[in-house]
Amino acid sequence: MRVLYLLNVSNASQLSADSGYTFADMLAPALTDAGAEVTVASPVPVGDARVHFALTASRSTKYRARFDPGMDALVALIRDRRPEVVVANQIEAAPAIRAALLEAGVDALIAGYCHYLPFSFTDTGVLELDPAMNDRGLGRSVLLAFAAGLGACDRVLVHSSTAASWTTAAAARTGVELGDKLYVVPAPRDVRLVRDPADITPPAGRASGIYNHRLYKHYGTARFTRLARRLVADAPVRLTVMDLFGTRSPERIRLDPSPERHLEELATTDGVTIASDRGDRIRYRNLLAGTHFGIAPFRPGCPWSMSVIDCQAMGLPVIGRAPAGLPSTSTTSCCSTPTSRPSRSPSASPRTPSSTGCTPSARMPPPPTSRLPWWQPVIWRRSSDRLRGSAALVRRAAGRLPAHPPRPGAGRQRQAPARSPRDATRAYRLTAELVDTEQFFLADGDFAIDPEFPTAAVQPLADGVAMRVWQAVNPVNGLTYGYGGLKLIRRAALREMGQAVDVLAALPGRVEFCRRTAGVTRFNQSPFHAWKAGFRECAMLARGSEYGMTDASAQERIAAWTASRDGEFAAYAAAGARDGLGFAKAAARDTQRFEALNDPPWLNQHFTTLYGEQAVTG
Repeated sequence: MRVLYLLNVSNASQLSADSGYTFADMLAPALTDAGAEVTVASPVPVGDARVHFALTASRSTKYRARFDPGMDALVALIRDRRPEVVVANQIEAAPAIRAALLEAGVDALIAGYCHYLPFSFTDTGVLELDPAMNDRGLGRSVLLAFAAGLGACDRVLVHSSTAASWTTAAAARTGVELGDKLYVVPAPRDVRLVRDPADITPPAGRASGIYNHRLYKHYGTARFTRLARRLVADAPVRLTVMDLFGTRSPERIRLDPSPERHLEELATTDGVTIASDRGDRIRYRNLLAGTHFGIAPFRPGCPWSMSVIDCQAMGLPVIGRAPAGLPSTSTTSCCSTPTSRPSRSPSASPRTPSSTGCTPSARMPPPPTSRLPWWQPVIWRRSSDRLRGSAALVRRAAGRLPAHPPRPGAGRQRQAPARSPRDATRAYRLTAELVDTEQFFLADGDFAIDPEFPTAAVQPLADGVAMRVWQAVNPVNGLTYGYGGLKLIRRAALREMGQAVDVLAALPGRVEFCRRTAGVTRFNQSPFHAWKAGFRECAMLARGSEYGMTDASAQERIAAWTASRDGEFAAYAAAGARDGLGFAKAAARDTQRFEALNDPPWLNQHFTTLYGEQAVTG
């Protein structure tokens, strides 16, 4: 397979400041190892000599990178390389790439990587343009170019589940149907930035922190500067601030002179040292290794941070506020603002063991926090503190991600792959094949465990018990019950599971429900996810609980869901609850129709039909 990797390098003189280049430098050799013939078209080559290189001009500004694709050179490059797949590092360039393929007479798939989202969502669901892309009102044009890029791609790659939710909502507003072409591809690990925990030494007297982010104003650098002054003045702390830019071009300085101003201000702060890795990853590693903690950027709406991931790979704890998707890569206990904590603290719930076998006993490691779609199970091994398997593997095995979707224009209309509601059942069954112990923790990807929950002291399941469920706090209505809770589950039970709309209700054997709270179910990460939670739960409660809940208890929970008013996107959860009641009334006696509750495309389409515009505007 011939792959053409089109790479926009924003800062060729300081490659360490360009995470897009870092990605290509790691991914292109991996694709080569997999048997692909890879050409990186870029102002600079990647480090692996096996990867072919085609020299391209670097765009002088971020706007030229989005609006000036250089069509003549692009057509010539495509005719020369004849790719079967084109990777667009700049998603806004995808329409031009599609046109260039047409002009060159080459049929190729386009995989667009949404490396930078030019928008974010507020806590109330309002779409905000990124100020870094809104000079003289250009933000709306950049957003439309981004949407056009989504529409021109065969595959759309994003770096986190938060980015996936935002991208889906923005696409819906602009009339772009993503269908099955959206993929979550987390940042690749740089093996040069992985450290053995045994090599980490605690600080002796004075701690050293590092801030390894760009110093743009919109990154929240002014707020970091205030924090830096407090830290060095009030605590035994010294800080290293990385200069990731060096000398920038006059064009870039004219667009935004804030990095130079902030650098000068930080350089004159006692206790702060300015350092540069000079583009050398080994020097960068040594700088990280010489510190004890990292500080995340204070940029509002930041859906990820490669620099945070670098610190974590080196074993450094990272502190900072909890903006948007940083919890995709950080546990909530590392975040400093109340937005990362549940509105109703799980620690306020009773701590006494219940009578259902929840007495401390066997040692189990604490699961990490993650933010993934509702149907992605996350697995933690009882015998190890590392993740066993990947939710992406489960999703792909369940048929969520087809290996090779058909190309548009290949002689017939593109068809979305058929998807059965039973895929959710299959996904859960496959978790049993990703573990090597008979019992293991199972949680929805949006579950955030209470750090005080004693996972190291949980009693194994008794004979005849298929699953134990601990309660979760609902962030929009104050309920605390088994919905979205932590499970201890038996592998054999999953393998023998039957069919039910509430998938785990079909397990063979008894289910134990513990009164103890294990954490928070953070399903309300977008309007769609909040609506879907209320819709599915209230439809199932209205039809009749498959766990034997009394009608009175079901009605109490339905009333709480329909009155949801706390937390992010609570109004959408309440609307979903009301819509779910209507759906149950119409479809409860039609088993096939009712199974649509487990059909993600149907749910997405139903939501978009009802609330497509409001989903973005809040």
